[in-house]
Amino acid sequence: MEDLHVNALKAIGECLTTPPSDMRALCTFLEESHILLFIIAQSPSPDIYDGLKSIMQSIISTDLLEHFDEDIRVDVVACLSEIIRITAPNLPYGDETMMFIFKLIVETFRGLNLISTRSYRKRVLILETMAKVKSCNVILDLDSQLIIRMFSCFFNTIRHQNEENVFSPMEMIMIDAIEASHDISDELIRCLLSSVKKDGRREVNPIAYVLGKRVIEKTHTKLRPYLIAFFESSGRFQFNYSKIVTKICQNTKLPPWLTIVKEFGSKLSIADDPEEEDGVDAAASHEPPTGIFSRDESEHGLELNQNETMVHPIESRMRFRPSVFDNLEKMKGVTVAGVNINIKPSE
Repeated sequence: MEDLHVNALKAIGECLTTPPSDMRALCTFLEESHILLFIIAQSPSPDIYDGLKSIMQSIISTDLLEHFDEDIRVDVVACLSEIIRITAPNLPYGDETMMFIFKLIVETFRGLNLISTRSYRKRVLILETMAKVKSCNVILDLDSQLIIRMFSCFFNTIRHQNEENVFSPMEMIMIDAIEASHDISDELIRCLLSSVKKDGRREVNPIAYVLGKRVIEKTHTKLRPYLIAFFESSGRFQFNYSKIVTKICQNTKLPPWLTIVKEFGSKLSIADDPEEEDGVDAAASHEPPTGIFSRDESEHGLELNQNETMVHPIESRMRFRPSVFDNLEKMKGVTVAGVNINIKPSE
């Protein structure tokens, strides 16, 4: 089994060294690469890692990273996100290449509102993978400005139509980035506050408001001194934003309706302050959209899996995203580069 997997990795890597000009053939090779990478556990055996090197080198060619077709670029980034997962906590490439890759990853997030497109589910999978490997810690070391661009991208693209597997990874990435930051810039504070600004106009994005408010709630201890300094230096008024901002800055005791959680994976109370009137639609601002959480979850809290780890068997991963690879979980094997590989959960 492992020998077949190694041979398939090397064969695909050789095929991608000189990418075919035919779009359909290139899509096929990239899809096969993604499947192969998807089923590899973190910290693979030396033989698997040796076979992996072939794809690792060929996938970062200029022809692929800067391909004119957006769907092809998303396929390439999907492969790269799996390589980052497999090699974590080590980085698969040097700083300059990683910086370029992370910029491509953030660019793919801009399409998370394009739910009907071919590449949408790949974009979601990239988002989930990046949340699990805590890639924001690396981005902070390479380019803190990219974190701000990513936050802004999340607020601009999140929609009611997105499911929980988009909302939660966004929230997780933003919380991790804030908690891992040694210093929080005014620009990042402005980005966060823009999502929870009171506005009587209807163009306010209610789900972005919920996302921003929950991130601020869960990182209130880290954000408090920066929020206070921001308002003191900028002359802005706290009451122009969600009441949680005023509560944090005044260090008042948080009310019982609010459950603050430090880590993704705890019970979460998601009811909003019933007395808060923020100029956005009341139903939208006081409870997450039904596309994100069910009524039962909204009333009783969302039970999340505390045992979710960065290394996840294919059965566990497919449970949350059954349509990423159609019927993959039902297949006994898959043929990649002319080699049949049995599909089974990684140990």
